[in-house]
Amino acid sequence: MDKLVQLISGMSHAAFNHYTLSIDGIKHLSELSVLSLKAQETLNKPWRYEIIFTSNNKQLTADAILTQKASLTFQPKPHHLLSMQLSTLTLPTLPRTLHGVITEFSQLSVNKQQAQYKVVLAPRLA
Repeated sequence: MDKLVQLISGMSHAAFNHYTLSIDGIKHLSELSVLSLKAQETLNKPWRYEIIFTSNNKQLTADAILTQKASLTFQPKPHHLLSMQLSTLTLPTLPRTLHGVITEFSQLSVNKQQAQYKVVLAPRLA
């Protein structure tokens, strides 16, 4: 029963980002907040993810971001986790992480608090 109470209380946090973007060279991951992504995954072609994110760091540059190793993690949805754990009381589904490199970078907008950027994450090719 204690496990169930901990699970339900843990689900009460309203802000839950389903995606985590990590880029080598950016020290504070909390600076990046994924707003949206567009995926292209097809047979016989490399995958490609276009990611729009915000950051408190308004000074990110193409030189600092392009060709950097990066990862995109898909977090399980809280309501899905809750229903799984209530029915089985086992560990939840693990997050899925893609590892690649940043192949495109642009700054979309800037305001007093943050900047909005767009990057493309693609696989590292040999």
